Formats: sequence, structure tokens, C-alpha cells
Amino acid sequence: MSRNQQGPTALHFVAIVLTIATVMLVATTFLFYREGQEMHQAVSRAEAEREELAQQVREQDDRIGVLKDVVGYSQAAVGQVDDDDPSTVVGAIRTDINRSLGRSAPAQPVSVREAMGQLASQRDNLTIERDALVDSKSTLLANYRALERVWKAVLKPERDARLTAERELKSNIRAREEVVADKEREISELRDVAAEQRDRIAELQEALEKNDKLMTQKAALHRSTVRRLNRSLQNRDSHRFERSDGQITMVDDSGRLVWVNLGAADRLRPGIRFSVFDKSAAQVGGSRKGLKGVVEITRVTGPHRAQARVIESGRLNPLLGGDLVYSPIWSVGHAERFALIGLVDLNDDGRSDVEGLRRYVQESGSQFSVWVDDSGKRNGGAVDMSIKYLVVGETPTPDSARNDRQRVAYNRLIGHLTEMREEAYDHGVRVIRLNDFLAYIGYTRGLGTGVSVTREPPSATRPGKTSPLKRSPRTAPPGVSGRFRKPRGTKPTDGPSR
Repeated sequence: MSRNQQGPTALHFVAIVLTIATVMLVATTFLFYREGQEMHQAVSRAEAEREELAQQVREQDDRIGVLKDVVGYSQAAVGQVDDDDPSTVVGAIRTDINRSLGRSAPAQPVSVREAMGQLASQRDNLTIERDALVDSKSTLLANYRALERVWKAVLKPERDARLTAERELKSNIRAREEVVADKEREISELRDVAAEQRDRIAELQEALEKNDKLMTQKAALHRSTVRRLNRSLQNRDSHRFERSDGQITMVDDSGRLVWVNLGAADRLRPGIRFSVFDKSAAQVGGSRKGLKGVVEITRVTGPHRAQARVIESGRLNPLLGGDLVYSPIWSVGHAERFALIGLVDLNDDGRSDVEGLRRYVQESGSQFSVWVDDSGKRNGGAVDMSIKYLVVGETPTPDSARNDRQRVAYNRLIGHLTEMREEAYDHGVRVIRLNDFLAYIGYTRGLGTGVSVTREPPSATRPGKTSPLKRSPRTAPPGVSGRFRKPRGTKPTDGPSR
């Protein structure tokens, strides 16, 4: 049998398969094209409906604006039927109605028409009262004129009586002068008695000064006792935890994001950092051993809800729902005040970071209202009961100064430290170390806290520098601001040290 008479070859099968695939591709393409046309038509209809609804909304807003202009209220929100918020149109109208009617907010709201009716009724009553007062005035005026005629008739005798009284007065004055002369003689005698009394007063004043000195000594003793008791109280409660600002409500599966029960209604802002304590810390007194990590607010999502990223947490002790968040420099509804003294070098570069720390605390809603700057000058008022903490940084010694100017500044700082400690003890202000304060505001070893301190240039790759993929141990991890280095003298621990 010849080759031409053999059965189907592989080439025939390939041609058949390609033909079938081509037909299927054409059919699939047609189906997708048809579906795309239908979707395009649906999108066009939706756009038309949306434009029609937007036009209706604009017309409705225009009508509402006209109504606001008519009633004379330009508040942004219209408000609900039972709204009492004066920032809305309904609330402002109700407030004005209650003020016009002279009463507090009634249990049943009063409409504008009812209020106008009541005011009209009051106007009619006042008109009737006014007419009655006019009639009374006319009667009183007639009586006054009658009395005036009588008074004019009586005036002449009264004038004669006045002249007679003046003559009698002159006679009485002469008699009084004689009495005055007698009194002057009595005054001279009384002066002698007063001299004796002055001597007696001098003796009493001397005794009073002795008594005052004794009372001053007692006051000094009492003040010393108060200081000693305050020192004892602070030593006993030096690690006492006040109370948490809020708590973690939810943790995502990765453990890098958490949500807290603080938000816009609490005036919370992104960038605020909180130390996270175990939920049992509030019951046991909240020592720093309960510190589990640090979180930073990244987004405020509701009145009492915000998202935060986890800056640090232990693998064996992760952050959980119900854990407490705390920061001494942020409080709901008021700004905390602190006092600061001592050297502050947060990144071990030999330069002061006092201003950076003050700026961060101020950006968080609080302030260092009393502080000692790098020149040794004290700023602000006294360390009184309005101060929450006296934060004490590193205390230098004059021998460690590099020059005479720095030595003078160190001597001033040491003098102010003694004064501010005494003021704190007098007013019961708690004295804490800078390391404890940094731990409470969210500082952890090797991580930033958002404080603008002295920094190196940005971490982009430059000639002579290492690649961003191979960072030195002092470089902050990605997503961290690279601020607030480990302060001098900090010891590595699992939790904050006592």
C-alpha cells in the first residue's frame, strides 16, 4: 500500500485541534464582548441615576439654604425634631424660643407658631397693663399739680422760718466755739494719757515679736515635718500607677495593629504613644513590671475608637484585648503640667535634647511649665500643686564641665535642683527619674517616640554610607521615626526597671 493511501496523520489531528480551539476562542471573545457591552450600559444608567439624585440633593440643599435665610439661622446642620444642640438650626430655634418665653427647655417642644402665639398673647397683656399705667400716670400728674399749688402757698412761711433758723445757727456756732476750747484742754490731758499708752504698746509689741519668732520656729518645724512626710510618701509610692487612660479593645491576627477605646471625642490625635500595661496592673498598683509594650496612634476612626500600630511587644507576652494604655503627658479634657531639670541626652551624641523633649510633650497636649535650660537658667514659675511630676535627668558635677561657662551652668543647675526638690516636697509633687518618665510616655530601648531630638541626616543611601538594606545597630527599623535614642544609663530589661 502506498503512503498516499494511509490513514490520518498527526498533522491532520493538529489541524483539527487548532480549528476547534479557534472556534472556541471566537465564541468566548464574542461572549465577553457582549457581557462588556451590557456592563457598560448598566454603568451608564447608574451614572445617569446618580446625576439625577445629585441634582435632587443640590435642589434640596438650595431649598434648605433659602429656609435658613428666611428664619435667620445660618447653622450648618438642620438637626432633628427633638434636637437641643445650638449648633443646629432646630436647636438654635428652640434655644431662642425658650429664652424668649423666659423658661428652661420644656418637656414638650414648642413650635415657632405656638411661641409666636404665646408672645402675641403676652404683648396684648402688656398693652392692657400699659394703658392702665397711662391712666394712673394721668391721675398722679393731676395730684402732683394740686400739691404743687399747695406747696407754693406754704413756701413763703417756710422761707421766713429759714432766715430765723440761720440767725439761731450763728448763735449756736459761738456757743460751740466755747465748747471746742474746753475740749482742746481735755485733748491735751488725753495726750498725756496717750503717751503712757504708747509706752505700754511698745512693751506689748516686744512681747508680740517674741511670740512671732516662736511661731516662726514652730512653722519651720512643721514645714520640715511636711517635707519629711512627703519624701517618705514618695519613697513608699514611687512606683504607684495612677490609672489607665484607656484599654485595648481588639488586636489583629498579625499582632502589629491594635484598637483602643479612645478617639475624637477624647481629643486624641495621631502620633501619640502609650505604654501598654497588663490588665491586672490597675488592681496590683501598676508597677512598671507590668509594662508589656508600646503602641502609637496612627488613625482616629471614631468618637471612642482609634487604630494604633505596635511599636514593641514581647513574643512571650503579647498585647491582648483588655490591656491598659497609659501616658502621663496625655489626658482626656485637660493638659498636664510638668517640671524638668537635669541633663537630657537621648541619643548619646553629647548634645542636649531638652528642647526636643519639651516640644514633643507640647505637641502631645501637655507642657513642661517649669524647666532649667542648658545655660542653667530657670524658666517658669514654682513647682506647686499644679505640677504633676518633677522629672529629674542626669545630675552633672562641676568637675565634668569642659569649660568655665559649662561649669557655671552646672553649678546653677545643681542649685536649682535643690530648690525645685524642696518645692516639690512642700507641695506633694512626685519626683521621678527621666528614665521612668520616658518609659511611661512610650520610650523603649532602640526605638523612637516621635520626639524631635538632634538627628543624623535621612537614611537614604549616600556615598560612603551603608545601604538601607544593611543598617547599623543604631538605625531605627522601617516605619519608625528614628528619634529618641536610648538615654545614657538605661539598663536593658524585659520590662521597665524599678
